[in-house]
Amino acid sequence: HGQKRRHNDRDGSPTATASHKCAAVLPVEYLLRFFMALPSILAHYDKLGGSTMPSAYKQPLWDYVNAILSIMKDMDFFDPAAYIPLK
Repeated sequence: HGQKRRHNDRDGSPTATASHKCAAVLPVEYLLRFFMALPSILAHYDKLGGSTMPSAYKQPLWDYVNAILSIMKDMDFFDPAAYIPLK
């Protein structure tokens, strides 16, 4: 058995557009865990440093969620042409 490839990967080399695509998307569960852990992580490092965090780091949780989602909206996570559609 040879290597398995997507149907458009005939020559084995990634195209210029394919190299800019994200290889995989983290499951939503991991993203939500990150969002829920972020305030306590920031508070922990605030105590470790012996100084106060900038006010930008003490914003409500949803400000972080919205910032991450606004960054992700311009990312291409998959190329529809790279997969064979189900019939």
